[in-house]
Amino acid sequence: MAKKAFIITGDKKLNRALFRLEKTEAKKIVRKAAREALRPVLSQAKANAPEDTGRLVASLKIRALKRSRKRFGATVQTAAGNFQGETYYGGFQEWGWVARSGNKIPGDRFMLRAAITERQPALRIYRRLISNGIIGAAKS
Repeated sequence: MAKKAFIITGDKKLNRALFRLEKTEAKKIVRKAAREALRPVLSQAKANAPEDTGRLVASLKIRALKRSRKRFGATVQTAAGNFQGETYYGGFQEWGWVARSGNKIPGDRFMLRAAITERQPALRIYRRLISNGIIGAAKS
């Protein structure tokens, strides 16, 4: 059997159960759980986001990670991505920038604050959905 790279930090039982599943089934369970678990982070990020025109708040979405054999899951980001598209300034709002005068303007870190605030609820949802997915896969 090929080595799988599913690791849920701090939960050895779930890791062992995921290793027993088919790789495609395990990926499906993890992706679905990641998207659902990020919902509280998304709502908190929208609440934290600086709101001038409302476009940045409206552009925040849960997106799948870029396709890769090693990594999969989901992330909260602006619709086009940081520093891209109509809401390119979302990246500057998060990480800051250097003004023409040379002064460093710190970022608001609204996404980081949302991730920190909603970490425990997101992890609880994630673990619950992973275990439910594993149980569902075992039944079928």
